[in-house]
Amino acid sequence: MNNIDATDEHIMTLLEQNARQSSEMIAKQVNVSSATVRRRLKRLVNSDLLHIVAFRDPIKAGLPLAALIGLNIDHHLINSVMQAIRDWSEVVWACTTTGRFDAIVLVRFKSNEDFSLFLRTELTGITGIKDSETFLCLHVEKRGHLC
Repeated sequence: MNNIDATDEHIMTLLEQNARQSSEMIAKQVNVSSATVRRRLKRLVNSDLLHIVAFRDPIKAGLPLAALIGLNIDHHLINSVMQAIRDWSEVVWACTTTGRFDAIVLVRFKSNEDFSLFLRTELTGITGIKDSETFLCLHVEKRGHLC
């Protein structure tokens, strides 16, 4: 198990706010040396506790339409359905769930037409999906790296 202390947490929080800051900038805020920051970052990344990645702004990238799709799936086909969903480039996030739906999927599109085509062709083309319900995102109040 990986031990994360308050300094590690502080470093990760600062990176979540702005992943482009230098180790020197982080060191000043955490009150440690930049070498300490670099050493801790290397350990956190190597242990898969921290992933430093780039996310584009979906609206600025031409993908203004966001939708959540709730799926009811034949239970014995959940794994194969989720594998197929994972391969769609339009899927930003997908998970199996408890409750009303067996899975929920977040998708992004350039237009209503592209989304409609996706629903009519891709979604209906997967064996095992019994039913779906779509929720268009009209206004995103808080945006994280997913949407």
